[in-house]
Amino acid sequence: MIKTCENDTSPFSEARCIEWFRHYAEKSKSKKGASAISRNGLAKFCAAVDMDPNDVAAIVLSKKLDLKSEEDTVSQSSWVAVMAKLECDSNEKFKKKMPEMLLEIKKRPELVALCEYAFGLAKQPGEKAVATEVAAELFSVMLKSSWALFPDFAEFFQSSGTKGVSLDTFVGVCDLANRHPDLSSVQAYDSSLAWPSLADEFMETLTKKLPERQGNEEN
Repeated sequence: MIKTCENDTSPFSEARCIEWFRHYAEKSKSKKGASAISRNGLAKFCAAVDMDPNDVAAIVLSKKLDLKSEEDTVSQSSWVAVMAKLECDSNEKFKKKMPEMLLEIKKRPELVALCEYAFGLAKQPGEKAVATEVAAELFSVMLKSSWALFPDFAEFFQSSGTKGVSLDTFVGVCDLANRHPDLSSVQAYDSSLAWPSLADEFMETLTKKLPERQGNEEN
């Protein structure tokens, strides 16, 4: 595989991108021997670029690669097309691009699209909601690394008695995390907006604890 240094600023190279692809690809049994990156290959790639496969960055990449299931593989043409848009042809360039990729989903349309994608992967065919345990995993993947209030929310959700989570509720909580990233923003919460009940109940619970929490942080 072509090696690049951390400060590599060379233009995108399709040839180098193909060689990069081949480093993680293997011969597909179902596509007449064509090379493809399987889930195992993607796991190796995640490890190489220090990306947690259970974190939101991996979901962003999965969506860009248009993966629909655990069995899906990534063809060379798909890999090159996606990485050309990102201007990445090496692990080092991809590592540098990740913060920009995550910044994109701070915009609500991109966030909603990602939530819809992640929810679609998790739900059973024909169902409109996911089970509580599945929802807890989804919230963790989407929010654990970026939302300072996630530990509070995870504790609240576990004890909420929620039986299932719809797409609208899932999107609403992720939108809440985007608009209210930390404790200092809790007082700006506007309950008159069209938040799902789960978000309202969480913020109500957190607001009651706010004086004590702020006092602890000051100490």
